Amino acid sequence: MPSMWLRISCKQAIWLFAAMTIFASPVFGQSNTSGSSDDAVLNQRFALLSELQSLGARAKLLDAPLARALAQTEVADAAWFLDQEMAKKLLRDSIGLTLPSEVDQPNSRSRAVGAPPRLPSPREMAGATVRLRILQVARRDQALLKELSSLVIDKLGGPQGHQNFADLANDAIAAGDNEAAEQYLAQAIDADPTQINASMEIGRLATKDRDAADRLILAYINRLRSTPLTFSNGSEQRVFFALASLVLLPKSNLGAPGVNIRSTTPAVIREYVVYTMELLSQRTPEQLRGGRGYLIAMWPLVQQYAPELRQQFFDLELRSRAAADSLSLPTSKSIEQEYKAEFENRVNKELESDQPDAIVIQRVISQGDFSKARKLIDKLADGPPKTELTEMLNTQQAISFANKGDIPAALELANSLAKATSILKVFPVIAGKCAAKNDDVCARESVNQAVRQLKKSDVTPFTPPPGVPASFFGTKRERDPVLSSLASLASSVLSVKDELALDVLDELVIAANHSELDTSQARTGFETSLFKKLAAKNEERTTAVALQFQDPLRQIIALAAIEQWKSDKFTADEKLQSAKNERTAKKN
Repeated sequence: MPSMWLRISCKQAIWLFAAMTIFASPVFGQSNTSGSSDDAVLNQRFALLSELQSLGARAKLLDAPLARALAQTEVADAAWFLDQEMAKKLLRDSIGLTLPSEVDQPNSRSRAVGAPPRLPSPREMAGATVRLRILQVARRDQALLKELSSLVIDKLGGPQGHQNFADLANDAIAAGDNEAAEQYLAQAIDADPTQINASMEIGRLATKDRDAADRLILAYINRLRSTPLTFSNGSEQRVFFALASLVLLPKSNLGAPGVNIRSTTPAVIREYVVYTMELLSQRTPEQLRGGRGYLIAMWPLVQQYAPELRQQFFDLELRSRAAADSLSLPTSKSIEQEYKAEFENRVNKELESDQPDAIVIQRVISQGDFSKARKLIDKLADGPPKTELTEMLNTQQAISFANKGDIPAALELANSLAKATSILKVFPVIAGKCAAKNDDVCARESVNQAVRQLKKSDVTPFTPPPGVPASFFGTKRERDPVLSSLASLASSVLSVKDELALDVLDELVIAANHSELDTSQARTGFETSLFKKLAAKNEERTTAVALQFQDPLRQIIALAAIEQWKSDKFTADEKLQSAKNERTAKKN
């Protein structure tokens, strides 16, 4: 793979050398032997702050509000432990840049608790993404987080506040901070309990901390009891779905799909049953008939956890009957067996059909029955549906082969993949397995092959499900699958081998400089944290790559990410020096 590091022109090298001479911090060079340690620390702090102030000034020159907000936020992140007042000022200014104009705000504020979710515009999605990044930085100070999130809720309504806190919880869970995740989810529930984002994150939290998830489910139900629900805005249906995915069918929870989540406690199940019966009691006979299947499925739980509600159940069952209905009460085991038998019968029927159903084929693939899925796909006529299903199957089977250690079989299928999303799913897994065997040749070749395939890959998304417009996936101004795939590939292989990730980073910059993404909407095509991670491995080369970005926003946030790493290192070194000084003082 040609390396951008070797392709820097003489003029660029001179510019880079000058920049590094001006901006390099002493913390990464020789220690200052001419003065005291305290003077050296002050000099290092001053140098870092000077660099950040310079980046902050460049950020303010960006004309587009969202671009300026993102750039300022990344600078604020780096400045947080050096100058909090500067960081907070940048964040307060940035949050205002992400909010809609005064003309648009009344419509946003009218989105009260319980309002149905709606498909946001590209501009709204871009603003929400930058706002989340601002809140991620601000959460280091709970007072500031409350101030900024309250402003968002005031301007945009409870549903947006719910989304923000659920996203923060997602970050906290990923970082292993379950206590913070529980706090954010409680705030999301309070902002609007009728949205389903929090239920997804509670499901994810349940895989890490069952007790915390149970406390949140109880708080969720208590909050719902004081929240009006209606059929007209879909809030009642959303709540039924959310609670069922947490208690009744945890494997169906979208936060941790297919994960065998440990069951909740009897006390939580009982509260769920009681609340569900309360909701069902408020339904009209017509509404009950529409949800009769759900009511009947509640019987095993009523019998086991709330037997005093059996008469209420029978009354509701009677009200839900249509003319031809009769009473036939299931058990938990019979419901599960019926579900499995129904699906098996459906698959067998499709095997006999000349035109198998695509949804059934996808479910067979997800269950890992690759042989049966391939038989079903072979029955399809040549065309886009068959091509897409074959791609899905090859992707999942390649990952399965890699996880089993059969790298040749995995590579054979991986080399046939055409879509960028599929390539990205498979090759990092293969590279990781190669690295685990200390096979550097295999790891490097798999990454190089991934880059080669990404460059000529099909960047169009898979055919959307019925009812989802093609415009949902955006235009070239709104998304660049190749660029984002290269960024994800670099991040994925970073844990495998540093040099591989840096090689991919070279390709990422080339792709970015040719991308049609609209950076005025703060769309850069990569996560800023990638440059922070790579700076820890090779600061000099990462800085050189960052300076190759032609777009001002990309260059500023990449350099800010490197400053974030330098700031973190300085803060850690400062603490060590302080501890050393204290030990020396005690000895004296």
